[in-house]
Amino acid sequence: TITSTGETEFKSLAHSDVNVFPNPSKGIFTVEVSEKSINQNTFAEITDIQSREILKVSLNSTNTKIDLSGYENGVYFLTIKKADSIFAVKKIILTR
Repeated sequence: TITSTGETEFKSLAHSDVNVFPNPSKGIFTVEVSEKSINQNTFAEITDIQSREILKVSLNSTNTKIDLSGYENGVYFLTIKKADSIFAVKKIILTR
């Protein structure tokens, strides 16, 4: 008997107090995280479609600008982590 496909876990992972704008972007976008969700161990990790880490940024305020303008157009993933746990995953689209 199958009790879970794992999809529910991913949806709950993606649902959070995180907003990314503009998205799609030309390379520079803002990551907005609720104040209750930020602490000194909160950071954003950007990976490409092949899961290669391309950037890691500490999130010390509720609004953090991230610049990916030096990277190619395409789909990237923003993962917000707190210590060793994943807080949110967002898809980022770069277009020019």
